Amino acid sequence: MSLRAVKHAEILIQPLVTGPTAGWEGHHATNPCCMRLSLDPRVFLGYRAGGTADYFRVDVHDVWASHLGLAVLDARGEQVTHRLPLPIFAIERSVWLPQDKEEFDAHQQGPHRDQILVLHDFRFWEDGPWLYMIYHEGSVTQVFDCIVRMPAADFLARVDRSIELTASPVEEIMDEWRALWWAPGVWEPAGVGGTNRIYSSWANKNDIVFIRLTDGSLRMFHRPVPDVAIVDTRGRTHCPSSEAGIADFGVVQSSIRPGRFDNSHIGCNGTPIRAGVGSQPLFVDVVHGVHNRTLCDEDGSGWRLFYLPYLRLVDADTGECLYWSSEPLLMADETWREFVEEGEWVRDLAHLDGVMFAGGQVEAEAGKIGPDDLFHFYTGVGDTAVARASFRLRDVVPPHVLADIEARRARRPIRLECEPCSTVALPEPLCGWEWAIEGDGPARQLAVVRRLGEREIRRPVTGRPGFFDADGIFYDGQAPERVEGLGWLLPFRGVRWENGPAGPITVASLGVMALDLECPERILYRSDEPIGATTQTAGWSAGTAPEPPAGPLSECVPAQVRDEVRRILERRPMGQDMARHLRIESGLEDAP
Repeated sequence: MSLRAVKHAEILIQPLVTGPTAGWEGHHATNPCCMRLSLDPRVFLGYRAGGTADYFRVDVHDVWASHLGLAVLDARGEQVTHRLPLPIFAIERSVWLPQDKEEFDAHQQGPHRDQILVLHDFRFWEDGPWLYMIYHEGSVTQVFDCIVRMPAADFLARVDRSIELTASPVEEIMDEWRALWWAPGVWEPAGVGGTNRIYSSWANKNDIVFIRLTDGSLRMFHRPVPDVAIVDTRGRTHCPSSEAGIADFGVVQSSIRPGRFDNSHIGCNGTPIRAGVGSQPLFVDVVHGVHNRTLCDEDGSGWRLFYLPYLRLVDADTGECLYWSSEPLLMADETWREFVEEGEWVRDLAHLDGVMFAGGQVEAEAGKIGPDDLFHFYTGVGDTAVARASFRLRDVVPPHVLADIEARRARRPIRLECEPCSTVALPEPLCGWEWAIEGDGPARQLAVVRRLGEREIRRPVTGRPGFFDADGIFYDGQAPERVEGLGWLLPFRGVRWENGPAGPITVASLGVMALDLECPERILYRSDEPIGATTQTAGWSAGTAPEPPAGPLSECVPAQVRDEVRRILERRPMGQDMARHLRIESGLEDAP
């Protein structure tokens, strides 16, 4: 079955290359962020905009700074009713940006080298009475993750006044607009120590979103390149830090998938929104996955990247990722091709094959968030414009996945009367940490555990709805096998609980994971299908382990996965931020 969203041919937002706004949105109006506030039925569509005044040079690279533009959509999020003539968040620069390599070299030696001069991507997040904005700001060569806020009611009043001002020429409203949106104190810092910074230490464009779980606790998702990690911020809207001032990166939750389309890097885009399948509350989250086609080729080198949207479903009770679509929600075709693959940025940047960079989602009708209800998401196309696509969960998630998600909340409290599984330590420290694999039979899960002195960090690995391990994953204590150029190969037993003609049964199967050689909480491969025979036993239990398959465990990993993992390890096209961070925490590497 096709699991694609539906594209709408109309482009919602394009750059305005002529007229009074060309200076700030004449080059790109893309990478959206969106929201529907609880106090207002309209959908607000922010977008990253840059114009003729925003070009600058970083060494030999062409770059554009950005501002936050805003369009107001109708209550269904389908049509633009107003597009504001000036940005709602901007830096008014008194320093000229370097226009060529010579100017760049001079800038790096001058007094403005570290001055905050540019803005990048933006995200909205409503939490209680507050509207938060998450964004990137930086100097010409540095980028920082930031967060500010204002009361949501205040934002709405400012938007309504801005709409009134659109009746006047831009040059006549500049002073009032500056006071309305750009003056100091309009946005209140919500980061570390009263600043706008999310991290107290090194980080770089980490694509951050927040969610508030059912119990009221806060989680932050971010992107230590090339993966997605989750952090319990302990109620803060910024990253906790150690006594040494090093930010807590949490644990890797989802990793790139060599052998599939998202083999290069992945990341969060817009703020996840609430949904539900049966009694299971969820967050719907359209994220990005990036394909580097050179990794598919033995003779390839460098980057040839294509950004596409994927669907992620997050458990609103636990923050656990229940589903990450195997294939993109959208693929390249004739619709939007003039932007996605043939846009100015895509043509000018040799490393890009195409871009659909999603930036948030809303339900078409406020409060209708079930599997058969309509959702829209908005995507940057070709790093140039903004388009819209739609889906129903029933149409883009396999039915057996939805069925398992619906059953999950009722089954979560079930603990088995069995002995906890074995714990096995990895034979050597990695990134300065001690590592172990620990099973928890009664809870039907395992964990990758790292320890540094008295600190212990656990990366839980649980069953996946829709797969052979949907109801539990068990570790029987077999030492992981280190395979050079591939990973730590970890065999596991997965179980599905089914209702057969004679009553409940447990189907048990074997699978294998490939854990990253340097940072084993990164799971680079996990079996989607059993690697051998299955067993069936009456009742719901941990099942009976089947006989393991003959031959090396590495042969249970598809050849394309093995080849791409090897190329990634050899070429390191994206680096690995989490491993670097762990080395900094352990003292093996100095902080930048």
